[in-house]
Amino acid sequence: MIILLSFAFTMAFSVTNTTTAKDYYNDGFTDNDDGDYQDAIDALTKALKLDTNYSDAYAERGYAYGNIGDYSNAFRDLRKAIRIDTNSKYAFSYIGWVYNDMGEYKAAISNLDRAVSIDPKDVFSIRERGYSYLQDDDYTNSIKDYTKAISLDNTSSYSYYYRGQSYYYLDDYSNAVKDFSKSIEIESTNYLFYLYRGKARFLQDDYDEAADDLNYASQLNPQSSDSFAYLGACYTRQQDYETAIDDLDKALNIDPDNNWAISERGYLFYSTGKYSKAVDDLTNSLSYDSTDSWTYEKLALTYHALGDSVSAASDMLKAKALGDKDAKKYLAEWGIK
Repeated sequence: MIILLSFAFTMAFSVTNTTTAKDYYNDGFTDNDDGDYQDAIDALTKALKLDTNYSDAYAERGYAYGNIGDYSNAFRDLRKAIRIDTNSKYAFSYIGWVYNDMGEYKAAISNLDRAVSIDPKDVFSIRERGYSYLQDDDYTNSIKDYTKAISLDNTSSYSYYYRGQSYYYLDDYSNAVKDFSKSIEIESTNYLFYLYRGKARFLQDDYDEAADDLNYASQLNPQSSDSFAYLGACYTRQQDYETAIDDLDKALNIDPDNNWAISERGYLFYSTGKYSKAVDDLTNSLSYDSTDSWTYEKLALTYHALGDSVSAASDMLKAKALGDKDAKKYLAEWGIK
């Protein structure tokens, strides 16, 4: 009887211990895909106990560590993967992703270049590199990468969104609106897509359409300070000052440091003849960003309305030096070269 029990235990143990490194890797890969990063780490650690030279398992575990903010272990695993397999596109791709998450975009681009050189159709790496370029203010290359990514997979709302951002920062608002609209077609409940389409339409002077987008963005995310700030700006341009001040105040209640809302409220006060309040807001705005030519221009106009010609000239000259397109006209009107 004892012999039979021993044999049964041995057989049961052998049956339950037949999971392979590949099985654990597949479990870890699925856990990563589902966002269950600690479970992924546990499964991939089991895979690596069975196969210490499993490059893809190191890469996947490194990715999981990166997703929980453990960059030290992420780099350790990803570099181990590369030592085992110098052509591990996953390791180079994930290193690039970690550098993106850390805000080190040039380092990200360098590693993502390597991943794309190994697999020119690796959509993940192409998208990540497009994001690196976007954050590094290289909008032309960002557009190239996202256009390539879209040609390989046109189902990602964020590919259109980030390409739209690149167009937006290049002042190509027409193409920006098209891409944000495509993002919305794919994913209709993301407030960021409406916010940026509203911002682009605002800069096209399409205040009605912009307000529609920004209103919807604020409904999807009532804590979006920027949605209320740009909504207030739309209403100011439409001279609906009562609604505008309400939205700008909402923006600043959510985020008292929202510089755009402060500047726009200052412009509203200027537009409604409340010059002392305008000076306070516009001056406060410039304490956040002393390179904003538009705010200098509005502050100069406010001082001019107050009869302070010295301060008006000083600030309009600053606006001109910073590239404000209307400053030269105002200076000429005031007899200042």
